[in-house]
Amino acid sequence: MNELRLLQPNQISQAAYKCDSTERKILFFAALCVQRQKYNFCNIEMNGYIAEFSISEMLSTLGMSNNQGNKKQIRDALEKITKCNIKIIDEPTHLFAITWLQIAEYDEEKNIARLCFTEPIGRLFLECHNQFSLISPRVIGSLKSFYSMRYYELALSYHGYAGTQGNKP
Repeated sequence: MNELRLLQPNQISQAAYKCDSTERKILFFAALCVQRQKYNFCNIEMNGYIAEFSISEMLSTLGMSNNQGNKKQIRDALEKITKCNIKIIDEPTHLFAITWLQIAEYDEEKNIARLCFTEPIGRLFLECHNQFSLISPRVIGSLKSFYSMRYYELALSYHGYAGTQGNKP
């Protein structure tokens, strides 16, 4: 999984600025794994955009230590992501917002995390178009702060002056 890259919509990148560095790492990693599939929620069969992965695999791919401190940080960040929204339009007389996730599950005993993205976000991650930036999960994992991630994204956008249209791989 170390060779994977995420083509990230610039709009999503801008919305992710409200998230802290751990939350962003989780979202970036989950976007690499998202698939359209069926899942069971409260004994109801549903279709959704699911990212299911082992917690240790995510930590390893992002270059983070597989320890209790990082696991707790991931669990807490998942809880915060469920409360986070993306404001597409935020004007005094018009608000249009969506959330990142419909469902988040973290089971440390089974070493698994399962995220169900809302349809617009899940579709964006699956249908990558030409206004995306190339992001390496290993690099994202090594960045420790919000600002270091932002500088990394700015450097990618500056490269070739392609920031407004995204950077093609």
